[in-house]
Amino acid sequence: MSAITTKFEELSQYAPEILELLTTGVLKIDKEKRCQARDHLQKDISLTKNRG
Repeated sequence: MSAITTKFEELSQYAPEILELLTTGVLKIDKEKRCQARDHLQKDISLTKNRG
């Protein structure tokens, strides 16, 4: 049981950093960039198909 408590205490020191990353929108920005890139690629593919 003390090993679990020790690991929990070690991991809990990173909680503020994880919370900050999750709440600053970093993940949201990455998701938006991926969606924009996907949409751009799909648009290019559909234009290529229409030309052919």
